[in-house]
Amino acid sequence: MGRYDSKRYYSNIIVARVRRRRPLRDFLLALFKNLVFVALVVVIATQGFIISYYKTDNVEKSNFVLVLGARVYGTEISLSLKSRLDKALEYAQMYPDCKIIVSGGQGYGEDIAEAYAMKEYLASKGIAPSRIITEDKAKSTYENLKFAKKLLDEMNVADNEKIIVITNDFHVFRSKLLARRQRINCAFIAAPTPLKVLVQSHFRESFAIIKSLLFDH
Repeated sequence: MGRYDSKRYYSNIIVARVRRRRPLRDFLLALFKNLVFVALVVVIATQGFIISYYKTDNVEKSNFVLVLGARVYGTEISLSLKSRLDKALEYAQMYPDCKIIVSGGQGYGEDIAEAYAMKEYLASKGIAPSRIITEDKAKSTYENLKFAKKLLDEMNVADNEKIIVITNDFHVFRSKLLARRQRINCAFIAAPTPLKVLVQSHFRESFAIIKSLLFDH
């Protein structure tokens, strides 16, 4: 085989191999494009629901307020959690006889359970510790509501008694969905989401909604 024929021979082998790989490459590329498209549709659709529930319900006097937990850094509450607790403070000062349930377990990077950091913050602002009920096991919104419902049942709170639930505005839609599944009669106070974490909170919440729809039952 001459030098020219040898080059052509090996070139043909390389071309043949590339052609054999092309269907797999095309399939993976099409799959990637479809996944991106589906993810985009999911984000757009869920953001519509999130924004449509971006408000506080008509709330009246209640005997119980439930504050859903959020990130704690070591022992320091996050900006989102502070916003929720500040709303709880406003309500507690308006109705000094109500009890406040703070719900949140200890997650990765947290030195204490979220519930204890929440209780400490409220107490530092003048709320009597005797008014604060801690639920320190929940690791998700679903568990926040599930375990809070268990506490309410243990305290013999009637099913028709309205509970005030406080969370960030971007979180209201999913929280309402899960509260309904736990048969909690509630009204929501939407705490503003700090601008610093607004975009990432909204984006994360889109996929959290899908997870809750599929698995949180």
